[in-house]
Amino acid sequence: MREGTEVPERDVLYKKMLITVKGHEPMVLKSYETFVKHVCDNLALTLKSETRNRPKFLRLSMNRSPFVFKKKQRQYEFRTHYKYFTVDHITGCTADVFLEYIQRNLPEGVAMEVEKVRRIRFRIFRHYGMLLRTLVNSVELSLLLALKIIVFIFDRFYVRQ
Repeated sequence: MREGTEVPERDVLYKKMLITVKGHEPMVLKSYETFVKHVCDNLALTLKSETRNRPKFLRLSMNRSPFVFKKKQRQYEFRTHYKYFTVDHITGCTADVFLEYIQRNLPEGVAMEVEKVRRIRFRIFRHYGMLLRTLVNSVELSLLLALKIIVFIFDRFYVRQ
């Protein structure tokens, strides 16, 4: 190969990308949601956002004083609010740019989890008609049950990263 020539690579296609954002302030998450919506509008992406109605509570009982007075305790409560974003049908290159931009602008005290769902094709299931005939003939299953088995197998096509 010559220097300076690029090798074209196939881009990865994701069925959907699930983004979970969690923080302690609901107004910060609401502001971040508007930011993510603007980014999706600029990149022409479809965004679905959901809010968990109730926050998760973590309650702790601790002593007022660090070492003594066991009877004198204080209750602390941490509330974690959640927002869920789903971006459907996105390419790998666009996903990388999108994630880098929204992660760089993540507010203080907010955590993000990203889950990408991608379709892959297994060579063994290329000819599902032959697989269906084999299931029906060899095991003597009904056609409906064999179809259910194949649908169950093909549901495993989606790989989460």
